[in-house]
Amino acid sequence: HMLYSATARLTHKMLPPKTGPEEPYFNSTALRLPSLISALLTLAVLAVWLSVLGMRLAAFACPLLLSLHPWFIRYASEGRGYAMAFLFVSLGLLFYWKAMSTGRWRWFVAAGIAQFCLLYTNLVSLWFIVVLCAACFIGILFRKGTNKGDRLALAGRFLLTNAVFSMAVLIMMWPLKLQLKFGHGEAAYGSEIFK
Repeated sequence: HMLYSATARLTHKMLPPKTGPEEPYFNSTALRLPSLISALLTLAVLAVWLSVLGMRLAAFACPLLLSLHPWFIRYASEGRGYAMAFLFVSLGLLFYWKAMSTGRWRWFVAAGIAQFCLLYTNLVSLWFIVVLCAACFIGILFRKGTNKGDRLALAGRFLLTNAVFSMAVLIMMWPLKLQLKFGHGEAAYGSEIFK
């Protein structure tokens, strides 16, 4: 939840806690604000994506029903990055749909940025990205109504943007290498790495 932590720190600095002997050291509203904003933006992005798909009724009903779901409410009000993950999943779906429909670079780049933010928010979401990218690549390969040159151009844009943003994720995640290797920060200080 690295991206959540960074945004929570930023909002906490913008909305500092009250000072006084009986006041808490931190402002819980400021720490939870990025999750709430992400959850509200998720509802808007889902409505836009479903309307782009031509599902006008679903574009109205989906955000309404999702906003009533207990787990969504919980993650929207928690001080963790799950609501941000919802947002970046929704953005990734929207941007990849636009990229596959139009073939424009800007949508592929936007989808890559959404993937980067999703992985930087929650590393476990890698499996969602693998499935999404596999589906998009298969969609490019078997796209009807296009010639081989157009499919190759789409595949090139797709592969290039994914390679660039994958490198960015690796660069940002490299400092976490030891924590990932030993499992959630429980590094064995007696191992060969520390000798």
